[in-house]
Amino acid sequence: MLYDYFSSKLDLYLTVVQCMLDDLVATVDRALGSAETDRKVVDCTVAVFFDLIDHEGISSLTLVFGGGVPSEPSVELRVRAALSSCAGTIAERLCPHDSEQARARRLAFGLVGASLTAASDWHRAGMLVPKHHAVEAISTLCWHGLHGLDIRSS
Repeated sequence: MLYDYFSSKLDLYLTVVQCMLDDLVATVDRALGSAETDRKVVDCTVAVFFDLIDHEGISSLTLVFGGGVPSEPSVELRVRAALSSCAGTIAERLCPHDSEQARARRLAFGLVGASLTAASDWHRAGMLVPKHHAVEAISTLCWHGLHGLDIRSS
């Protein structure tokens, strides 16, 4: 019956992946809509990825970012476009001036990558640290770098 709606397994997979990516982009847009400061942009971005992992679980994230067909060009294109859209939204919030957009975009991609990686690791490790503590630590790391964290007290 599924093949009445989808021409192949890949078509079904792409539809599921695209729905999840669309939801991620919309969630980032909504979350950053209320961010009034650059620090709040960082906090909201990190929280979005931790919430995604917490609510959807690692299996959903693996389906999108590391599923059975990650090297399939059409999957890779969709993932790259969604992450680019998220980074674009973040960059616009961090630096609305055209002259700094390229730098802001690079920083936004770094923030997305750090958030996604940290949230995934937090979940895989068994969520031993309360989510709000993990979000706060990664947010602080992204905001201040290692210099801003007291890493010896942990």
